[in-house]
Amino acid sequence: MMCNASISQSRFPHCHKSAIVRPLLKKTNLDPLDLNSYRPIPNLSYVSKLLEQFIDSRITEHANVNNYYVL
Repeated sequence: MMCNASISQSRFPHCHKSAIVRPLLKKTNLDPLDLNSYRPIPNLSYVSKLLEQFIDSRITEHANVNNYYVL
């Protein structure tokens, strides 16, 4: 219900819009003191991931039904 409400109202709860971003060293041989050696890895909330999968499946189904995937 929450996914359908979010889509129909074109809104997403503000509390689920944030992510915890953690730095991850790109390669083990890079200098850990250099900030350019890291990449940001966002950890999204479960609700964000769920809504993303829900919307993806709806778009994919719509594209398949209407033959938008033409090779």
